[in-house]
Amino acid sequence: MRYRLILLLILCTGALSAQEALTFKKVDAGTYQLYLDKDWTGLITLGEQAIGQGFDYHYLNLRIGIAYFETRQYFRAMEYFDRALEQNSSSEIARDYLYWCYRYTGHLFKSSLLFDKLPATTQEKYQKPYPRALDYFYTEGGYKISTIPDEQGHITYLSAGMGHYPLARLHIHHEFTHLRQEQFWGSYAQNQYYISPQWYAGKGFIIQPAFHILGLKGDLNLDFPIHSVRDTMVTVGNPPQQRGARFIVEGADKYRGELKQTGVLINLGFRKQWKRFYIHPYFSRLNYRFQQMANVESVHKLTLDIGNPPHPPIIIVRDTTFQHPEHADSTSTFTQIGISARYTPPIWQDRLQIGLAIHRQRYEQENYHAFVPELGLQLHQKIRILLKYYSGNGIFVAEENGAWIQNTLEPIPQKMTFLVDYQIKPGINIYGVYQRETRDDISQTSTYHFNSLFTGIKFRL
Repeated sequence: MRYRLILLLILCTGALSAQEALTFKKVDAGTYQLYLDKDWTGLITLGEQAIGQGFDYHYLNLRIGIAYFETRQYFRAMEYFDRALEQNSSSEIARDYLYWCYRYTGHLFKSSLLFDKLPATTQEKYQKPYPRALDYFYTEGGYKISTIPDEQGHITYLSAGMGHYPLARLHIHHEFTHLRQEQFWGSYAQNQYYISPQWYAGKGFIIQPAFHILGLKGDLNLDFPIHSVRDTMVTVGNPPQQRGARFIVEGADKYRGELKQTGVLINLGFRKQWKRFYIHPYFSRLNYRFQQMANVESVHKLTLDIGNPPHPPIIIVRDTTFQHPEHADSTSTFTQIGISARYTPPIWQDRLQIGLAIHRQRYEQENYHAFVPELGLQLHQKIRILLKYYSGNGIFVAEENGAWIQNTLEPIPQKMTFLVDYQIKPGINIYGVYQRETRDDISQTSTYHFNSLFTGIKFRL
């Protein structure tokens, strides 16, 4: 019993020591010395303890914010710089650090508007974020490898994009994409153009319309082999007699011509951005047209083999060739609504980002759905990875920003994406992407896969 009392006294003494009240002098002198020593972990520990005991003044918030900034916890740093500016709106240091917090956390427009409030001497040290005729540009390309190359061939993929920043509240993104594929019915080349301006309306609201234009042209070169055998009875001779006969048709139907697909997608969405979280609801409409201009040449050999016992069979052979056009012209409308959200939880020094997008598409009086969870992780100062998983049952499904997730008439029930981004030096990044997608081949009533590898490089000027 005595030992239990001694242990209890020791624990109580330790708890009282841990909760020892701080004084202003200890807080101010201690955090300042830790700031001079660049002991950021120690400064965060002492600073948070002081905040917990009710200390709240400009220099304390400023020092804690700098400590979080130096450890790359930019969202936490933003909170303290905001506090510091509330207590001293003329603090150039707090405003300077807050500007970079906005830049590093993707608050593009807030950073640009804050830049105008920095003193001229500070602005001279940095490159003004706007106006910029060319904010960034990138190029990427790769190969989509099919598991049934004889029927659905490999796809060559090339893309290039750029951004413009003409005004503090306006940013414009362009992208051009080219795809080429050989298929069992012929080959095609597809070109896409995408443009998306973003307008900052204030208080974290961003209005983001988008236009995505698709143009596909294919050469139709398909031979359908014909071979049929039918046993029947025919009447021959004089006097007439019933004889067994075999009717054989051999040859091919040869399709020659071209295919065209055109589509225009119009998207309207807005994004509400808080510090660690944003949501992005949207609405999109796709007007799609399919055209086929084909000529069918049927080359058939007709053979009639008539039994004639005890004599040799009577064989009649006739070659026929005839042609006819087979054209098609149809239009379709796809409407889609959805919402996406992303969040940076306050763990692992703000290195993790989680997200989810939900899409609902309506086409030919039917509803289709898609779900896209994602996970981003900053592994290192220069290395970032991104995992995405798409699950859906629609066709021509678009993302919340109006860019197509898949742009084919074949349903893609599943697609997994893995991206690794590496910063070579400030302003230059290279990245690699692996994708595995499952497709339902509507023409062959089968399922197959694409394994895709892409690489790209991005320059931010």
